[in-house]
Amino acid sequence: MKSLYLLLILALSLSSCQQSTKHETLISKYKLEPLSSTSNASQDMRALYLIQKGKIEEAIVAIMNEPPSNDVLEELGAKLIERGFAQNDLQEMLLSLYGVGLALNERVLGFTQGAILCNHPLIELAAIKVLDFYNTDGANALLEKALQSDYLPIRLEAVYALAKKKHPRAYAHTEALFAKVDYEFRPLFPELFAEIDTPEALMQLKKLFHDQDPNVRLHALLGSITLSSGYFLDEITASFHDASPAIQEAACMAMGSVHSQAGRCLLEEQLHSPYPEVALTAATQLARYGSDSACEIIKQYAEKDNLFAIAALRDIATGDELLYQKMHSESLQVRINATKALLSRQDPRALMGLPTWLLHTPQDLVFTQVLSPGQALSYYKATASALEHFKDNGYYFEASLRLREECLASCSELPEEAFLEVARLIFASHQYDLIPTLMQLLENIQTEECIQLLRQESQRLGSPFIRAYAQLALFRLGTSGPYEDAVYDWIKAHANCDMFEMRPLLPWQALLGISQTKNRYTLTLQEQSRLLVESCQAVAQNQSQKSIQSLLLAIKDGNPKNRALLAGLLMRAAQ
Repeated sequence: MKSLYLLLILALSLSSCQQSTKHETLISKYKLEPLSSTSNASQDMRALYLIQKGKIEEAIVAIMNEPPSNDVLEELGAKLIERGFAQNDLQEMLLSLYGVGLALNERVLGFTQGAILCNHPLIELAAIKVLDFYNTDGANALLEKALQSDYLPIRLEAVYALAKKKHPRAYAHTEALFAKVDYEFRPLFPELFAEIDTPEALMQLKKLFHDQDPNVRLHALLGSITLSSGYFLDEITASFHDASPAIQEAACMAMGSVHSQAGRCLLEEQLHSPYPEVALTAATQLARYGSDSACEIIKQYAEKDNLFAIAALRDIATGDELLYQKMHSESLQVRINATKALLSRQDPRALMGLPTWLLHTPQDLVFTQVLSPGQALSYYKATASALEHFKDNGYYFEASLRLREECLASCSELPEEAFLEVARLIFASHQYDLIPTLMQLLENIQTEECIQLLRQESQRLGSPFIRAYAQLALFRLGTSGPYEDAVYDWIKAHANCDMFEMRPLLPWQALLGISQTKNRYTLTLQEQSRLLVESCQAVAQNQSQKSIQSLLLAIKDGNPKNRALLAGLLMRAAQ
């Protein structure tokens, strides 16, 4: 698996003539359909001619004075994205894929075919992530082509994308891949069959309950949980007698999703299991039925600093005081789990422990999620000296950031004054990696107090990043003031910034365990890069002549490597 990402980068080339044979050129459209304005028609025809000749700068100059038609903007954007795919450069290809994702225009969807078949795993994975945004026959056909990849992780990502879309051939592709993979990969498939959720897929999933591999049986149970159906009741019941404690644990969680009286009796028997994780899982499921005795069992484990139990108290209404008590523990692991659980209870007292989660400290903490053997329970682990322990693996930093963003999003469910206190703390501490998520949360709330805080931060001295983000947020909210001009000026001043910094792409298996905030920019990491991307998207969504000119200038005079991404935004603005 490690050798997957050590392959040489292969050249990816898409010729412009191939695209022109698939689409009727816009020049011919103008010959058949005269425009109402003679001057604009002449300008647009000249621009289209220059675009077809690849003279992008001259074409932009030709349309800067008069508003171009949407067809011209679409043609310009498509040409730039096509050119990006034709470059023998990894970053150019990734940016072009990102441009396709931002454009949401089927005109450029065909360009991703070369990326799907380029035999470079990183490019192929990024292409699948982009195609996931499109729910069209063309996108699904390209996902099916990804099943020809030489790399198993790519094919797994492709079948997962098809399964999520309930594609008619998702089961056939998944079953065929299941028959080909090596034995150690079989546990990945039960949850894929559950996601497909067709009669054939459910029958295959039922067979996996009896597989000789305990890992396959475990994941069959986990897959059945998402279906919340009594279809697997007999198989789940039989799993209680499995020799593996992990399977017994998963069976408790699966039975909790069925909601039957017989299942409740089985769960009550497991409260006396010699395995703590099995007993705890049974107790958490019974607590959902309102069992007071099950709640007491969870609290008993939590009092002994069992981290799984402390995390499980987030679902126990009577556990708030115990969680508050555990926030004063000498153990860092106990404190962070008690804080997260109390935050899930929407208790403002969680504020006391939030700095450990949200702020960088000299301890240099990275947060990871730890699952129990049966994956029914989980807790969070903080590892100090992260740069020393994980310096060669960006995955852990990415996963930690996702968990911290999730924690910040939970803060927005606190009383507004408590959330604003958290927001002020992040601003004052210059916690730049959380600023984009915080801005989105403030925009979503849209109260007068939130807008006032954004106005204050838009004038913050000594922190141009926070100031620029606050101005962007106010611009997106349509707040009166100098914020529109500030955003346009910022784009103009930073047009030469590289908009792209690679950020680890978490595989679907990892994402299943992380609740994601609504953050689409998973390909950018550096603060300035992300701010430039979001600023340009906000401008594109404005769809005014000023916004179009701003994007055209950024394409013409800015960093050439940004052109494919900006082209996607230009096509979005033209819709």
